[in-house]
Amino acid sequence: MLENLFIIFLLSGTFKDYFLFYHLKLPIDFTLLSVVVSLIYISVRIILRNKLKVNLSLRNRLVIISFLLFWLWMIISLSYSPSPKYAYTKTFLFSTNFVTIIIVAFGNLDVKKVIKYFIYYTYLFLILYFPVLIATQMRIIPYSSLSSLGGQYLSLGLNLGIIVLIMKFSRLRIFSTNTDNFIFYFSFILLLLIGARGPLLFTVFVLILYYLSRLAKVRFKFSLKKIIFGSISITSLVALLIIYHDKIKALFDRSLMRFNLILATNKGSSINARIEHLKKSFHLLQDPIVMIKGIGIGSYMFVTQHIDTRGYPHNILLEVWVELGIIGLILFLMTFFSLISYGRISIYISKLLLLYLALNLLTTSSLVDIRLTVGFFMLFFEDQSSLPYSDDKNLTLTA
Repeated sequence: MLENLFIIFLLSGTFKDYFLFYHLKLPIDFTLLSVVVSLIYISVRIILRNKLKVNLSLRNRLVIISFLLFWLWMIISLSYSPSPKYAYTKTFLFSTNFVTIIIVAFGNLDVKKVIKYFIYYTYLFLILYFPVLIATQMRIIPYSSLSSLGGQYLSLGLNLGIIVLIMKFSRLRIFSTNTDNFIFYFSFILLLLIGARGPLLFTVFVLILYYLSRLAKVRFKFSLKKIIFGSISITSLVALLIIYHDKIKALFDRSLMRFNLILATNKGSSINARIEHLKKSFHLLQDPIVMIKGIGIGSYMFVTQHIDTRGYPHNILLEVWVELGIIGLILFLMTFFSLISYGRISIYISKLLLLYLALNLLTTSSLVDIRLTVGFFMLFFEDQSSLPYSDDKNLTLTA
């Protein structure tokens, strides 16, 4: 139950986009509702069991303390932030990450169940999203019809990359061997189709790192069961390609178009806007005072465009450095480096998955959008295993 609520909370922003698209109105903010229900559930469970168990080791506490210090510095920056309103909104929205920490620390989560719910909801969103996307690509409905779902390709692309890497790196099966293999390949195909350049490139990059590091230990194992499963999978894929060739072609055309923009002189509005944000950020950092203490939380758009609203350089390190200075950047990096340096291994959440999530932070996310990333980093805590590295049986490549 709590695992379900936890994923609903992490994906609450995506839920709200679909509610808006399908004109479903709730009397209370969905994120707030998921927070309240989750915390009530934890409290009731603690009372009924009459036992409070906190899953935090000494190193985990150090990570949380550094995270808390970063947030406190964010609060201090409110004193000099020129943003009259959004600075407070951003500080509050960032604080919701502590709900993630509380749920993991007090909830005794089953990581495997969390991953299953994450896969279920991601595929539910894909089922709702792809028909609309295909209809716009085939000019059946105008692109403007996407409205609140316009940016979903990035969110779903990020989720698909997570699923691909979990299926690849998990030391134990999530469902079954055949099901996990199917989810791995099917999710990768969907990632190709959806047109999310960053998640796809980072997924491929992490997979290449993995294969290169294991190249000397590759062992190929074939069995009748695998041959039959592979044959059925390939036949089914070919049949789907033939039946739905026009719809699949429309999606591939969109994905290829987006990747071609990277090599073109005019790289498209998305990349051009990111380049412009980089230039503005580095210009601001030429001021030594800004470099040290930043311009203040939530003030990037106010300083660069004189608009008190959401806006960021599309690189989380630059965002932190510009708004919170080198002090905030050090505190922010301390949190993640203290986690990555942790010597234990985990069963389901690999450090390579954490690398993938960190790379995505460098291209898309703002500080108020990292709830999912923080959630998986905290699940890495929950997922710690006492197995030594040499006992890892799933790092040998099989085919």
